[in-house]
Amino acid sequence: MLELNSVKAGYGKMVVLEDISLHCGDNEVVLVFGPNGAGKTTMLQTIYRFADLHQGAIRYNGEDLAKYYPHDMLSLGIGYMWQRGGFFPSMTVRDNFRMALRSLKDYDLSDKLEQTFRFFPRLQQKLEQTAITLSGGEKKMLAVACVLAQDPNLLLVDEVSEDLQPQLRDSVIDIIANLVREKKKAAILVEEPTEKVLQIADRVYCLRDGKIVAEGPAKDFLNKADLEELYFGKA
Repeated sequence: MLELNSVKAGYGKMVVLEDISLHCGDNEVVLVFGPNGAGKTTMLQTIYRFADLHQGAIRYNGEDLAKYYPHDMLSLGIGYMWQRGGFFPSMTVRDNFRMALRSLKDYDLSDKLEQTFRFFPRLQQKLEQTAITLSGGEKKMLAVACVLAQDPNLLLVDEVSEDLQPQLRDSVIDIIANLVREKKKAAILVEEPTEKVLQIADRVYCLRDGKIVAEGPAKDFLNKADLEELYFGKA
């Protein structure tokens, strides 16, 4: 589905990523983790064409993404879940869904809402409420739900569980994983490598200083001592 080959990327002349090679296949959850400043968000933004690709290639279902722009991504089947925001604070929950779906053709809002409420039933009671008045957890639910309603085939997920209480955090991670499995989609998940996340991931990449320093099956990363060494390097 998605392949990055020897990618060098950043913002303008500033290089953040060096020699990044990564792949994510159908029906797969790929976890990317690393310390702050490792380049995780830049990697997602390079895929989505927000950051600048200096060298290398990014292919999605065989298509070279370098010739596309961010506004093309959804029509290609790529959705982006932001670390923060991802909704319109002054709009109602219902209107946020309308905005999220505006680029889709031949959709039924009621049907989309019904599908969303399977995962986030609390939002059903908040449809006419302005988004800024929602609780922190409800705002995060809304942001996630708006992307899921777009029905992308590949999800780019940037620390979507940040600032959530553990129970809600695990619930959001489960929803994304279940969606991937049920509908044969794929997800690149930038998250902390908690035991919960490692259990739902298929494969893992660790970034440090803009480079991949480790990769492999998720089960190989369950040792906490090894994780600390990957984060901070050898003492």
